[in-house]
Amino acid sequence: MIKSYKLRRNISNAAVYVILAVMGISPLVWMVLHSFRGEGTSAVQYIIPKTFTFQHYINLFTDTTILNFPRWFLNTLVVAIFSCIISTLSVLMVAYTFSRLRFKARKPLINIGMIIGMFPGFMTMIAIYYLLKAMSLTQTLPA
Repeated sequence: MIKSYKLRRNISNAAVYVILAVMGISPLVWMVLHSFRGEGTSAVQYIIPKTFTFQHYINLFTDTTILNFPRWFLNTLVVAIFSCIISTLSVLMVAYTFSRLRFKARKPLINIGMIIGMFPGFMTMIAIYYLLKAMSLTQTLPA
């Protein structure tokens, strides 16, 4: 009795995981297939392209008249590298301070840091945007 219950549970869990994996991977597969599509239109009635091409990627990296993707990619890479280095160094310095020194506000500051760490960074984007907008640092199109 118990073995048959475990077997049914394992089979149903496996079926759920297979369904979830297919649902999670299928948009990625569709996106990759769509990027290699040779047809000129984006809305078609079939999933697998009839002709494949690398021309979209070649244009992305070589044709800088429309958009300068290689420069944007390099800028993003530089910002990401320096932000990782700066954040790692600052976290290491704060962690060393909290681990070695004993001071009165140590416990409350650790609690505040843990509470702030529970919220993802993207939640601050709206607040940062409004701050930048208040300082007139946003790029706005002329009306």
